Formats: sequence, C-alpha cells, structure tokens
Amino acid sequence: MFFNMIFSCLIFFMSTGILAKVRDITTPRIDAMGGAGVASMLMDEATMLNPAPLAFFGKTSFYYQKNKGTVSDYSGLGSLRDPEASSYAITDTYGKLKGSVRYSYQSEFNFSRKSWAASFGQLIGQKSAFGMTYHRIIEKFQEDPYEISLYKVDIGVSHLISPAFSVGVLIKNIMKKDGDEDNITTLGFQWIYMKFITINTDFSVNYNYTISDNYIYRLGLQIMFFKDLYLRTGYFDDSGEHTRGSSVGISWVSPRFKIDFALKNTKYSSYTILNGESFDLKESSFSIAYYF
Repeated sequence: MFFNMIFSCLIFFMSTGILAKVRDITTPRIDAMGGAGVASMLMDEATMLNPAPLAFFGKTSFYYQKNKGTVSDYSGLGSLRDPEASSYAITDTYGKLKGSVRYSYQSEFNFSRKSWAASFGQLIGQKSAFGMTYHRIIEKFQEDPYEISLYKVDIGVSHLISPAFSVGVLIKNIMKKDGDEDNITTLGFQWIYMKFITINTDFSVNYNYTISDNYIYRLGLQIMFFKDLYLRTGYFDDSGEHTRGSSVGISWVSPRFKIDFALKNTKYSSYTILNGESFDLKESSFSIAYYF
C-alpha cells in the first residue's frame, strides 16, 4: 500500500528535463562487474539498474555507500575536481508490490547533483517481472547559484529462462524527447555455471542514434569462494562517451549483512560533457547493507 501511494503521486507529477552533466551513480557491485548486471537478480541496486528483480525478493534492507575518485592526465585548461558521492537506500520487498527509495549526493567534474529515486517491481508470471524507477534530479555548476531540474523514468523487465540463465531489458529515460543523450536501451544476459561462476554481459544503444556510434558493451565475471565471499572483475567500452576501462571487486555476504568494495579505472579519450577533453579516472566504492 505504501509504495502504491508513492507511485501514484510520482506518475502524476512526471515531466521532461534537460541534459544531465553528472554521471548516474552506480553501486560497488555494479562497478566491480564492469557495469554489467541488467539480467542479475539484485535488490539494493534496483534504483540504479533494473528495478524488475525487486519482485523476486521477500525482505527489507537499509543500504549505504560511498564513492571516491581521482582525476589524472587532464588535457584541458585548469583542473577537474575529484568526484565523490554518497547514497542511502531503503528497500521493502514484502507483500505483492516491492519497492525501494534512494537519496544520493554527487560532486563531480565541477558539477554537483542531488537525486531522489523510487522503484517498484511486480511479478507478471512465475518467472517474469516488470519494474519502474522514477528519478528526481537537481544539478548545478559548483560556481553557479542556478540549478537545473531533471525528471527521468526507467522501465525494466526480467525473465528467468532457467535457474542458471536469465535475461533482462532496461529502457532508460523513456519520457524524454528525441535527441537526448541518455535514451539508452540495454539488453543483458546472466549465466551461472556450477553455482559458483557467474558471467554477465550487457549491450546498450542510444535509440536516437546509429548503433556504431553509440554502443556500450559491458562484461562481468564473478567467482564465489566459501559460500560467502565473492571476487569480481569487469570490462566496459562506451563508444558514445569515448570511454573504456576495467574493474575489480570483492564482496562478503551473510544472512544479515553484505559488504561490497570495488576499484574501477576509466580512460576518457574524448568526453563530450567536458568539450571532448581527455583524462584518466581511478575510482573506489564501498557499501554496506543490513537485511531483516
């Protein structure tokens, strides 16, 4: 009932926004897998990735994360501020309608962002689910008192073909006009081998442009040790933003707690948000979640 009321209000107030200057925040689990995970059955990542898997869970969580980065070899004039972010989320997946709400603050490349997100997931069969996320974003240039507001809606679908193989689809920013840079559609696959090796691959395109100029490819590998320790690594290539990089991460999971840590290295060869400048970015992220 609580999340039914929230989403009735959110859909009523939806409107369009303008181009964002700050990257969408991601969790350590997503970062460690190279950004791949649209087909994964994830709960704490619902407001940042595919919201549909919320429908397959039946618990509540409190979640906190911290991200930091270091910029090097910047080709432009002056300097860029190192990115930093923090995020808080509450997720409730008891009952028929599952939901999650999140608040995040980011300071990145001389811009800052405050964002609120709310997600829900609903089963549409024994093996399929549908989800939606509403984003409310406020951004500003750090030296400018004026703010811009953005509103975005993402929709996602998850389908379990078998216990070892799943498929996911995520369509980002469905309410915005043609020509916006973040109208991204992602098709993802997850394959689990012998219950301890997981492979994720995502392929994304901007549906307003040609695939050859605006594809994003992500690949992630996870290996389970001792049933509660996970090692991860990933690779990504974004032709639209002229970025590529790799990542590693580790996670410890217990019935009540989950701790994630990730390191990500990104090479920006011609970043469009910063007038085509190039630089390297090294990022670390940490999160902790409590379940009950």
